Amino acid sequence: MADVSENLYSQGMSPQVLAEKVLEDRLGREMPSIPIDPFKLMREYGIVYQFMGFEDLEGIYLVPEDGNDIPLVGINYKRKITRQRFTAAHELCHHLKDRRNEACPIRTTQNGIERFAEQFAAELLMPKRLFLAVAGEYADNGKVSLDSALQIAERFGVSFRSCVLRLAYTFHILDGEYADLNKRISEYKPDKKSCLRHGR
Repeated sequence: MADVSENLYSQGMSPQVLAEKVLEDRLGREMPSIPIDPFKLMREYGIVYQFMGFEDLEGIYLVPEDGNDIPLVGINYKRKITRQRFTAAHELCHHLKDRRNEACPIRTTQNGIERFAEQFAAELLMPKRLFLAVAGEYADNGKVSLDSALQIAERFGVSFRSCVLRLAYTFHILDGEYADLNKRISEYKPDKKSCLRHGR
């Protein structure tokens, strides 16, 4: 099977556009169903992945040496499934965009390559149009509560934190103040009545 993944990324492309191209390439123009399976996408692009017991890495992408070599990804099995899914999407980005680097371990998001891959993972697992449509189901006066953010995170198969950050900083539709958002996330306790009302 021809490797079409090399043709998906072009210089200057944003993480959102690359994620949209991947979804269109694999799923067509229709709205994808959720949760999106990044492991399936990796397999479809010819990546072999393995769960490994890393001490200080979330994952790693080993670049193929030549056209006959197989791209390999290692994912930390000690992490929660939501983190593993995010790591899989992150490493898929490295395969599509960064194959000329020797290796792409996830240790930090401080450099541009890692930040791009993190943004790509969020865009792939929570596609803009679909994410806004689902968030709209939970919004009250155009804002989404933390309790609703938990429900949305579960539907997309992502962490509560990544969902809240996307609601707050990408779309600005999270209810409440953003000044101490990290504290709000860490201290959040779900409202059981709210969860029951939504039937989740």
